Amino acid sequence: MAKPIGLILIVAGFAVLVANFLLKNFIASLPYIGSKPMYVLIAGVVLIAIGLALTMGGKREKEVPIYDKKGKNVVGYRRTK
Repeated sequence: MAKPIGLILIVAGFAVLVANFLLKNFIASLPYIGSKPMYVLIAGVVLIAIGLALTMGGKREKEVPIYDKKGKNVVGYRRTK
């Protein structure tokens, strides 16, 4: 469930960054944010960072060894949940 949310946050972060660069006059006219356009840039970068953390992080499947018939040699690994 975290992966789709992370992807949405990454897209939103890139949209904020693009809006920051393309719509500088519009952002400057906003009452609270207009005087500090650096906050919009930081917000975009933070959204991308959180999205990447949600997308890349998560539960890793544990790998357990598979032994041959004698039980001595490892012939492969199996993933468990």
